[in-house]
Amino acid sequence: LCDFRGSTCDALGLNGGHLPDDPFFNLRLGFVSTPATNIFSLGTLLFVILTGHLPFGTGLKGEPFTNWRGYEEHVNKRFEAGELPDMAGLTGGNVIWKCW
Repeated sequence: LCDFRGSTCDALGLNGGHLPDDPFFNLRLGFVSTPATNIFSLGTLLFVILTGHLPFGTGLKGEPFTNWRGYEEHVNKRFEAGELPDMAGLTGGNVIWKCW
């Protein structure tokens, strides 16, 4: 499981030059591919694997999103505000929390 298009390696002068899609990207990290960007993406990937759904996959009233753009706007606002999904009792939640 890998995706190196956005990866960087300063020692080798490599930069994939791409950023992950929402919700695998956090606007607070800036629009540059860094190791922190990759770690954030890993946290989201682990969240999806362990829960079976995307972070903040429903609106504030619990209704599912009917379009991807609406979801992107919603998740970006939440992550930008420093909010994280509830991971109480989630095995591996502490690892995800550290990635985010």
